[in-house]
Amino acid sequence: MNGALLLTDLLTQTTQIKWLFVFILIIFSVGLIGIAILVRLLKRAVDEDRVVNTFKEKAVELLDKDDLDGVIAACKKKLTKYPKEMHALWYLSQAYFRKKEYHKAMESLNLISETAPSWKQHYVMPYINEIKEKMKNAKPEIVKS
Repeated sequence: MNGALLLTDLLTQTTQIKWLFVFILIIFSVGLIGIAILVRLLKRAVDEDRVVNTFKEKAVELLDKDDLDGVIAACKKKLTKYPKEMHALWYLSQAYFRKKEYHKAMESLNLISETAPSWKQHYVMPYINEIKEKMKNAKPEIVKS
């Protein structure tokens, strides 16, 4: 009888070890999947940051060359894909400001203020105030038909 009891205990312990092993394997697999997902998300974030930096570099380069139409075209292209992308709105407003198309610059600046209130005080308001001053002092232009 002792032998049968020992065999039963051994089978019970073997079954418990098997299920413990399965549980550990499941936890390990879930952990690996979680790590893989995190790596993919981090890679995507780095890639998106690289794209933003590339866009900003291109916009600054075009502004430095005074290629305002090039800046506007690049920003509009970016904004078709990402309608409230802050840097595209910012450089668009800069190009319109330099072209003295103040109403269009104000539209972009107002969108920035609505979307990213943290930009308002330091970045947006100085330009809005300057535009208002320029528009107040501007002579009305004669519209040719």
